[in-house]
Amino acid sequence: MIAAAVIAAGALVGFGVFGPAVGRRLPPVAAAAILLTGSLVVVGSTCILLGVIGLTSLSGLLWGRFTPRVSRPSFVDSVPAGIGVACLVALVLVLASGLVTGRRLVRGLVALLREVPASERADNPAGSGDGRLVVLDDDIPDAFTIPRPKGRIFVTTGLLAALSKPEQRVVLVHEEAHLRYHHGWLRFAADVAAGFLPVLRPAAAGVRDALERWADEYVAQEVGDRTAVARAVAHAALLRSAVPTGAMASFAARATDGDVTRRVRLLLEPAPRGRRWLTGTLVALLAVGGLSTMIAASTGGVQVDAALDATRVVVAIPAQVGPVRLDPTKLGPVRLAPSSRGSIELRPGR
Repeated sequence: MIAAAVIAAGALVGFGVFGPAVGRRLPPVAAAAILLTGSLVVVGSTCILLGVIGLTSLSGLLWGRFTPRVSRPSFVDSVPAGIGVACLVALVLVLASGLVTGRRLVRGLVALLREVPASERADNPAGSGDGRLVVLDDDIPDAFTIPRPKGRIFVTTGLLAALSKPEQRVVLVHEEAHLRYHHGWLRFAADVAAGFLPVLRPAAAGVRDALERWADEYVAQEVGDRTAVARAVAHAALLRSAVPTGAMASFAARATDGDVTRRVRLLLEPAPRGRRWLTGTLVALLAVGGLSTMIAASTGGVQVDAALDATRVVVAIPAQVGPVRLDPTKLGPVRLAPSSRGSIELRPGR
């Protein structure tokens, strides 16, 4: 179990360290999918490993204190009590941090949907009719999207007045991409994962940047002019002078989010091409981490069950019968049988 846990931890740490940097070199759709999926795998695997190590340490206490007359099988790993307690405490902290973050983000979304006023509603001028456009009577130039089920595209009169008609179309189609592909919820999932494990904040930032590039590429395909899209994105970023903060940032996807300078530079280049070897490297790290976590969990579960079985057996054996020896290869139903040396062996039941 210990070896599998070490391998899993190494693979997961490797993804957390190198994943965001590698994601910046991948096409946006692939980067968003791998970074988000990887973040969720890292969170789940970390919780499982912490719990398994902690429970295995507690099972060791059962062998040492409550079953002194039962020899410890060779397959049972010895985890120091201090490490086990630290893992369980860390697991509680990780879960509490994630739940607090998720609750804060959900409350922020609910408050946003209740408080944002709408001065006018109109058909989506982007042309697809996907979602509803809400025009806010505000001089601050801004545009953002709230995800489904109450998906809306918000744009201020200040931004519409400052942009030309082609630039307005670029911004609105960009926001339409966020709404169509549920980018708000993907951002939310990445931020919650980072709430569980703060070390995943660079990965969450990578997801947000990839989603913005995803929407950029969507607009470039719809408009057919990458240079015009780059110019509109740069103009909108220069115009925007105020940004709502707090939980809203996890849902409100904007055309001016992310690294705008890099986004403009990428729009002035040809469309990105896939890099299979980079994608394969990240997928391999996640596969090794997830598989090793499953092996560690399975082995740890066997050890905990063995300790509990031994405890139940000892309770049923009078103290005067002498030492008890477990056959480490037989963990199923057992029966008691006297051995030639006067001790008692546990053998498969029938």
